[in-house]
Amino acid sequence: MSDTVVVGLDIGGTSTRATVLTLTGQRVGTGRAGGGNPTSHGAERAAAELLTALREALTDVDPTQAAAGTIGLAGAGRLLAD
Repeated sequence: MSDTVVVGLDIGGTSTRATVLTLTGQRVGTGRAGGGNPTSHGAERAAAELLTALREALTDVDPTQAAAGTIGLAGAGRLLAD
């Protein structure tokens, strides 16, 4: 069995959530933090909230096992337009 995992981040204005899944879909870690949207809270706070959720999700997982990740970021289109 592979120890490879994937990471998903859902970053919004009110909360940031992270999940870590095996390649078979088993959830092996979750994390939650405050709002991490940089347009709402600024880049520094957004980065701190993202890191908090990610660290919590990876508590029992070796981060080097992560092969891929995806991020859903509310308002991302506005960041690109600026």
